[in-house]
Amino acid sequence: MVQGNLLAASDVELHVKLKLAQKCFMTNLHQQISDLEAEIDALTDDAEQCRKSMVVAKAAVGLGILLFAASLLGLLRFDAIILVVGIAAALGGTVFYGSSRSSLEGISARDPDL
Repeated sequence: MVQGNLLAASDVELHVKLKLAQKCFMTNLHQQISDLEAEIDALTDDAEQCRKSMVVAKAAVGLGILLFAASLLGLLRFDAIILVVGIAAALGGTVFYGSSRSSLEGISARDPDL
């Protein structure tokens, strides 16, 4: 009879330990899911920022080319500053576009659904 009580007590203890382990496991899963959701949200925001930056970069390239061409064609007063600003805007926009595109590709490599 004493052995039966010891066995029952160890069964209860084992059951309690299993329940505790299961609760810890579920808590870890919930935490991992929350962390993954936060990471996905951050990546989505970063991807959207890259797309917006690419639009701004394209506009800068277009404006730079437009300034440069208008100055060369005589549509604007010929001035070296306008030429330099046009060239700088076109080159800067190109570099900015490439940087944003590279960042977006890096984000997309991590999560192709973005």
